[in-house]
Amino acid sequence: MRASKSTIIKTVAISVCTYKRPKLLRGAIQAIKKVRVPDTLSASLIVVDNAPSDEVRDLFAEETADFSIPAKYVEEPQRGIVFARNRVLQVAEENKFDYIAFFDDDDHPDEGWLENLWKCMQEYSATVVTGRMIFTWPESCSLDDEVRYIYDRTRVNFKTGDIKTRCGSCNTLVDYHFVKEHELNFHPIFNLSGGEDTHFFESMTLKGAKIVWCEEAVVYSDIVEDRTTEDYIWKRRKTVGYTAYLREQLLFGKVKAFRKGLGSILRNGFWIVRSYLSKSNRTRVKRKVKIAELKGLLSAMFRKKFENYANTDGS
Repeated sequence: MRASKSTIIKTVAISVCTYKRPKLLRGAIQAIKKVRVPDTLSASLIVVDNAPSDEVRDLFAEETADFSIPAKYVEEPQRGIVFARNRVLQVAEENKFDYIAFFDDDDHPDEGWLENLWKCMQEYSATVVTGRMIFTWPESCSLDDEVRYIYDRTRVNFKTGDIKTRCGSCNTLVDYHFVKEHELNFHPIFNLSGGEDTHFFESMTLKGAKIVWCEEAVVYSDIVEDRTTEDYIWKRRKTVGYTAYLREQLLFGKVKAFRKGLGSILRNGFWIVRSYLSKSNRTRVKRKVKIAELKGLLSAMFRKKFENYANTDGS
């Protein structure tokens, strides 16, 4: 159904931040070509290159030559995901976009991705809509299902309309006017650790934003081989503990963060000790998760910098 002449058309920037991963970026752009745009939206693609190069610039020009929507290549030479994401916000401001849709350069949205995000945004009067990630593991991966679950969360079940207090940026539609009104941005403390998106969206919630889950909005992600080791999984969980403490400090203050951190150490430490009585593989994996997260928490509490994304994977 086409929009009537009296219908107000809203604008949305479909944003992708990339860093030295041209092959993955090509797949992401090709996926956007197939994404259906609702009649009441006017979409543009914004690619922010965090390591500007002729290779990526030429790739972008080649892949967007026959695009049905406007496409813009933007350089952000200052290294780090925070600078790249804040560049997206700057572009949204400069071009007066109403909404921003986020996904990452190693992902590819379903054809109905934007339609479903937008429908959910309208139906639930949401400020942010976030959707489902479906991960594909390479055939070479030897991780057992319990360890894989720590990464892909296949047993997590939400239904459309469920309210969330925070989310990530790998599959989201955001009301940019709310972001602008509350002068929000991605915090530089998370620049090479990750977790900047979780802090950003939790900050929105505390300002009154409504984050809604959309089960039908799907983004697919092919997991690269570098991420199919237990070492990577535990390092990723260490990041969770590290950035959770930083988030608590920023949002609720140092005293409350320290008290909550201390409580987590005591509570989880006791559970870890007891868990050694069990021979269950699920318990073993859960124990490793808690140990990794506590290591991250302790690093943050004692101000030992942890930069999980100082190096990147993919190509």
